[in-house]
Amino acid sequence: MSGVIKSYPTTDTGVGDHEHVTGTNVAGNKRALDTYVRNPDTDPVQVSLASAELATPTVYNVTCPLANNEYSRALSADTKEFMIKVRQVASLKLAFVNGDSGTTYISVPANSSFTQSRLLATGLTLYFQSPVAGIDVEILEWT
Repeated sequence: MSGVIKSYPTTDTGVGDHEHVTGTNVAGNKRALDTYVRNPDTDPVQVSLASAELATPTVYNVTCPLANNEYSRALSADTKEFMIKVRQVASLKLAFVNGDSGTTYISVPANSSFTQSRLLATGLTLYFQSPVAGIDVEILEWT
């Protein structure tokens, strides 16, 4: 994915609204995620969306026919970001250790999603379950 968005220099003058943006400025200065500070009172610079290096999206759909049963999905090597949600109206319990989705988990409320970015993950597996039977879990992964 490539493109250009407008942002502003990173100088913090203490005035105006500030907003974090991800990217590389036109001069080629690479920045970590969330390092740009937007100040609308200054001149804009071009920021490349490709600089976040989220080059390859992959979608996984996992059917979960049973309620309160743990399902899993291994993510690709070098996963940088993922999002997980339930397609239907149902909550989700998310864990990162096999067997923990019923005891030690992150709650993802119905009609919501969970996103984790700024990863350098290899061997990451998501474990999840829902109190509702017959759901489809959607996972978007960026490598």
